[in-house]
Amino acid sequence: MLSKEQHAEFLANAKKELEAGVDVNVLIGSMRRNGFTPVDCIRAVIDLLGCSLAEATEKVASSPAWSDLHRRAGGGTAS
Repeated sequence: MLSKEQHAEFLANAKKELEAGVDVNVLIGSMRRNGFTPVDCIRAVIDLLGCSLAEATEKVASSPAWSDLHRRAGGGTAS
């Protein structure tokens, strides 16, 4: 779990990366690898993109980084 300082630093860096053209799915994957929960990711996406809760939830839920949870919940397709 990230401290508040680490969380803030990560978001500041993510904002710079997003402005440089890094895809939001890449950032969501990085968030997961750095200990963000799905809820943390949703909050971060709202902060980074200025989108609604519904839009952020959809972006995180449909991201490759969290696809394993989506499949376990019955929302994915068999491959």
